[in-house]
Amino acid sequence: HLSVPELIPIRLTRQVTQLMSHIGRAGLFRATMNALRQNSDLLVNRIKSARLKLNGINPALIIGFLRSSNLKEARHQMEKVVRGDKIDSKRAQILLKYNSNRYHKLTVDE
Repeated sequence: HLSVPELIPIRLTRQVTQLMSHIGRAGLFRATMNALRQNSDLLVNRIKSARLKLNGINPALIIGFLRSSNLKEARHQMEKVVRGDKIDSKRAQILLKYNSNRYHKLTVDE
């Protein structure tokens, strides 16, 4: 962590639009900014989740925090990865196949 946080201008519009000048502002950039503005709650939730993970919170607990959100399908998929779903998770399938945690005998494909 920095002893003094970096100072960034609140409005970087001029710098960003100059950076995007060769591809134009009206297309992808405008659509992206509009999507972020309309779905800012999703972005804020992702930032909060990332902060929790960086602070050492177990990902399974973070997923528990998502239960209250409207992202039930995304939460379900993340839970399958974190908990090791026996149908979809390669890690869980390997553990079942070898009846132990013997990763040293894995093939390149596994």
